[in-house]
Amino acid sequence: MTKKLTILLLLTILLRLQGWSQTVVWDEPFTRVPDGWEFSGNWDVTDGALSMFYYPIVTNYDFEALSPEIEIPVNGADLTLMVFVDTYNTYVTNEVCEISVVGDGFDDVLWSHQLSNGLFGSYLGAPVTLILDSYSNETVRLKLHSYGATTQAIWGWYIYSINMTSLFDHDLRVVEIAGPGHLDPNQTGTWTVEIENLGAQPESGFELKLFSTKAMDELATAYYNQTLLPGQTGSVQLQWFTSEVHNTTIDARIISNSDQWAQNNRSKPAFLRIEPEVNYAVLLWDNDNGIPNIQNPETGQEEDASTGIQSALNLAGIDYTLVNDLPADLSFWDIVIVTMGCYCLD
Repeated sequence: MTKKLTILLLLTILLRLQGWSQTVVWDEPFTRVPDGWEFSGNWDVTDGALSMFYYPIVTNYDFEALSPEIEIPVNGADLTLMVFVDTYNTYVTNEVCEISVVGDGFDDVLWSHQLSNGLFGSYLGAPVTLILDSYSNETVRLKLHSYGATTQAIWGWYIYSINMTSLFDHDLRVVEIAGPGHLDPNQTGTWTVEIENLGAQPESGFELKLFSTKAMDELATAYYNQTLLPGQTGSVQLQWFTSEVHNTTIDARIISNSDQWAQNNRSKPAFLRIEPEVNYAVLLWDNDNGIPNIQNPETGQEEDASTGIQSALNLAGIDYTLVNDLPADLSFWDIVIVTMGCYCLD
């Protein structure tokens, strides 16, 4: 019996070490303020981290950051946080930082750090890994909790990223969809969909479908009849055309009865414009002062307005003329786009 248990334990360890058998079920890099989080006290998301600062100074503080609801897969999960706790030892007394899993009727502390033990981690963060197998098939929330005599004891508690993975026998994911951003009416577009087998078993005989979010229509279907081994990637091409002039987004979806984690079976939406057969002239007047003050929703990085507008026009296949000085005669232009920028006025 002992020998069998040892073999099972070794197999489990080997599976956890295999990168191809790990499905990412939650990944939060904190490049922007994520949806669904609740903060109290000095918690905030800034400079690429979820952070709790010492200022404003509060005595007898009790602050927490509470995540949105997390669905723990039936196979359990490993949760890894990149953590740095920076202390100001002169003021340290009884202050504590804790990481808990909370749910209906329970609040379980899975990691705790007494500030009297000094700092934890480094400026790049140190991994804190929590095994969540005992919460399998439950919906929980993650709580980051700090309390004690004074916030002066903590220069900052930083969480740079949160990553949760699980192990499945059968799990396929759509890696990406690549294809045209614009087409003419009745022009056939070809989209290449890359897929990956993250499960521990080979996969074959599943479908990929192309959908339009404009009308929730199914546009095309392809069958993957080859065998995709664990950790292997493959690709499928889907084609479609339409005579209808419109803007939409399209996505690719895996249809498989055996897949155990459907949340990664759908690609990110890709913009598509069916271009009208008319001629028009577009002028873009870059009239701002070049200060990046708009957050790119895809990258989380700030950029200036003209950069974002040019990206959108290029993706849609719309020709335009970029100028820094407005022409005196605008009669040639059908559309004029102006950026006003961020100016300091007296």
